[in-house]
Amino acid sequence: MLLVLCTLPAWLEPVPSGPEDESVFVKNLRPDQQESLLYVWTSDADAKQPDFLTVVDADPKSSGYGKILTTVPTGSTVDNEAHHFGYTVNADRIFAGGLVSNRLFIYDVKTDPRHPALIKTIPDLGAISGYTGPHTYYAVPGGVMIAMLGSKDGTGPGALVRLDEQGNFVSALPAPNRPDDPGYMYDVGVKPELNRMVTSSWTHPHHFRGNPIAPENVGDAVVVWDWKAGKVLQVEHLDKMPLEVRWQHGPAARGGFINCAGASTIWYWEDKGGKLAFTRVIQLPASSTPADVRISYDNRLLYVSLFTGNAVQ
Repeated sequence: MLLVLCTLPAWLEPVPSGPEDESVFVKNLRPDQQESLLYVWTSDADAKQPDFLTVVDADPKSSGYGKILTTVPTGSTVDNEAHHFGYTVNADRIFAGGLVSNRLFIYDVKTDPRHPALIKTIPDLGAISGYTGPHTYYAVPGGVMIAMLGSKDGTGPGALVRLDEQGNFVSALPAPNRPDDPGYMYDVGVKPELNRMVTSSWTHPHHFRGNPIAPENVGDAVVVWDWKAGKVLQVEHLDKMPLEVRWQHGPAARGGFINCAGASTIWYWEDKGGKLAFTRVIQLPASSTPADVRISYDNRLLYVSLFTGNAVQ
């Protein structure tokens, strides 16, 4: 394993709190606590059986450490494309979905964490929200915000769709939809201390179903929003396919990273007087295709996984 070390702002100190979920609104563990269970949103390897939520024993002190405790099937067909899931703010429910099927599965992980229960299935998010291609599930007060890739017919624009904790539709915030920016949506991250939200781009649902995605059908835009007002403040054009939005951890942090898979680059942004300034900081070898980035909880290391090359840097 190779580690890419980036020079971070000198004012960033280690975060004196437990690890954050991808959503900053999820209530975190204390520094002296440790997760004992691992939930994995899983597809059947042979694509013959329904997708399922897997529960793994993650307690190093347990005799069953690393073993599967149970699986909870969706009961649906195999065309979901089990992609991502997210917690509610209290981490008592998991919202998991199908990127292709537009189905949403809500699991109760509070009543019996070792044996979750599938408590609700929404067969078509497009029917209740007007948008399809659910990608990122981001906990917000009162429910979950889902980054949807496209509209009901599979074209643009995408949107940020809010559901309450029971899965009922609350609101939708469409991506900017202009000739130079056809409303792409992919990932989302919120920095409440700055009242800022960042969203990223990939493609619309009808472009990735069954065919290779043409270069002209992927985005390069990153959108900066006023978090409270839901208003677009900036549209910045980076390299092709800016995917994962990763704010640095802790209330004092003022920056973050994003990976541009189409150009094999990593960008850093930081707040400068209320505006986010974006800078290309890493150029990887051509066709490395950085698929994900993660920041260590002390903000000192950046981990980059490569879709081609079978490596983490």
